[in-house]
Amino acid sequence: MQDIHCVASLCKLYFRELPNPLLTYQLYEKFADCMGEMSDDERMVKVHDVIQQLPPPHHRTLECLIRHLSRLATHSGETNMHIKNLAIVWAPNLLRSKEIETAGLVGSDPFREVRVQSVIVEFLLSHVNVLFSDSFTSVGKFTQAAGQLHLCRPKSFVSTRLLSLEEAQARTQAPLMLQAAPPPAAPEQYHTVLDAQDN
Repeated sequence: MQDIHCVASLCKLYFRELPNPLLTYQLYEKFADCMGEMSDDERMVKVHDVIQQLPPPHHRTLECLIRHLSRLATHSGETNMHIKNLAIVWAPNLLRSKEIETAGLVGSDPFREVRVQSVIVEFLLSHVNVLFSDSFTSVGKFTQAAGQLHLCRPKSFVSTRLLSLEEAQARTQAPLMLQAAPPPAAPEQYHTVLDAQDN
């Protein structure tokens, strides 16, 4: 490999091209609302609550990615990619608003939007160990096991496999090409493939 930056660019491209961003269009406003005027403790609880609303595959992928980026930030002395820089670079690939994308932004609005996105991702990176902790108690649903409280998180009943960029694009473009044809027998496809477990 000639350029080590190709790996990071490819990874960002994959997340940017997902039909629904990792932090989902549906939760964009809730994430943005978390960055309003409030104490750090209140913000932590609100962000945690919104993260819990992510579909399980999104939640697991977000946790892995944010933990990885947080680890990268520990090498900022060598790479100059501290948490703030990583947030600025990654935010537009993880969090987008459908309304803003379709309406288009002019003037200083795009910069304001990137600022909101990067503040959210920076918060996730700065608090990854608390936000993705099994013992953090911000939501009302908990179970008690062996005298400890554990957060109840919806689990997928089946394993998931991430699609390649080409597979995800083909699945999102396939319905457009088949509009004149009869509807397909299979249910609508998303950016993950569900494989049944043999249990």
